Amino acid sequence: MRRCQPGFNLLEITLSIGLILVLADISFSIGNYFYQKNCLDNSISQLKSAIALTKNRAKGQENDDVWGILAEKNNLVIFQGSSYSESDPNNYSEKFYCGTDVKPSPEGPLFFNKQSGFPQGEKIFYFANGKLLSSLFINNYGIISQ
Repeated sequence: MRRCQPGFNLLEITLSIGLILVLADISFSIGNYFYQKNCLDNSISQLKSAIALTKNRAKGQENDDVWGILAEKNNLVIFQGSSYSESDPNNYSEKFYCGTDVKPSPEGPLFFNKQSGFPQGEKIFYFANGKLLSSLFINNYGIISQ
């Protein structure tokens, strides 16, 4: 007569480890998606704040000049004057780092008029973070829509 030995056999242990690994993979995928979505939302929020700051500086006629915002790969640069020169560090006021790629369309900076604070033309900013994409549209009156 054979006696039952206490404990687990190899098949039970293997199935338990496999199930734990599958659950860990699923939770990591979901967590990664929410992390990328959060980074994208933070970048959009930063751009909205930078646009508001640039608009207010132009409207307040700070230094009696137009103000602009430029989106470079992962940076947003707020600068004064009618052109942005990367070689002149005194030309920009603030530089923000975004965790995502920001691409404006059309290319180039967005300028804000001195007295009205309205942008000089429409612009769309595209954000990309992994497989997630989003866009931000600014019309001629400075109204932002997503």
